[in-house]
Amino acid sequence: GVISQRPPAFSALKLQGRPAYRLARKDTSLQLAAREVLVKAIELLSYEWPLADVRMVTGPGVYVRAIARDLGEALGTGGYVEELERTRVGSYTADQAVHTSELRRLRRLPPPA
Repeated sequence: GVISQRPPAFSALKLQGRPAYRLARKDTSLQLAAREVLVKAIELLSYEWPLADVRMVTGPGVYVRAIARDLGEALGTGGYVEELERTRVGSYTADQAVHTSELRRLRRLPPPA
């Protein structure tokens, strides 16, 4: 459903024409305004204290790390994301991804130093 979510201060959202993360580096008390976002599904895949493996389907603009933060606050335990895998963005899926080594070969890009 629709939830109210406060984006993390260290995000690329623009404030006063600048990315929030730049302002957050100077002001540790920076808090962005909450906004409504869509969480279509949350499924608990496994749980073994203190780790939970969760699958989410969300709408655009959802900060998964903020969901972990807020859930941890609600439980009084703290919460963070240890590992995040995006399997779909819009109509693109992970199955359609091309490895960077293949891109370098196709475009003849020099390897990173």
